[in-house]
Amino acid sequence: QVVSVMAKIERQSEHSLAQAIMDYANHHVPDWNRHIVCDDFKAWPGQGVSAKVQHQAWYLGTHKWFTELGLSCPEGLISQANEQAHLGRTSMWIARDQQVLGVVFIEDQLRPDALTLINRLKARGKTITLLSGDRQEVAHAVANHLGGMEVIAEVMPGDKSQVIEALQLRGQRVAMVGDGIN
Repeated sequence: QVVSVMAKIERQSEHSLAQAIMDYANHHVPDWNRHIVCDDFKAWPGQGVSAKVQHQAWYLGTHKWFTELGLSCPEGLISQANEQAHLGRTSMWIARDQQVLGVVFIEDQLRPDALTLINRLKARGKTITLLSGDRQEVAHAVANHLGGMEVIAEVMPGDKSQVIEALQLRGQRVAMVGDGIN
């Protein structure tokens, strides 16, 4: 039932991780959308989402956000999340009311032509920077997979334009390619 609730909550989100949760639910729990009422959905950009399901508060988000909410995450799961981050996998923590239920690991699928495009840009003398809201470890793992590049990670969505402006103030011409959220 946790997967069904997660999918019902994430159905209201625009984040790419939300689509991954719904795709998983559609494949593994075909009737996930039945009999679950989700109210009071709220997105917390760069942190997670919250909603009420059957009069219980649910939270899906980052470990850092859970810490700010005063939720205690088990050390064993924190260790697993750290290991998965080094493999390029993002951690999505799940809690109901004040109890942490677990963590899900999601790995972004890079576009098949991403490495080719990056290599072409590098061959033209362009500097490539990965600007990400994800953890340092995850962003560095992705950057390494793409052949290496500068990494600016753990940037909140609302702060990305400031990072771009700072690069421009240093005299750099900037073009941004993203997943559509920014």
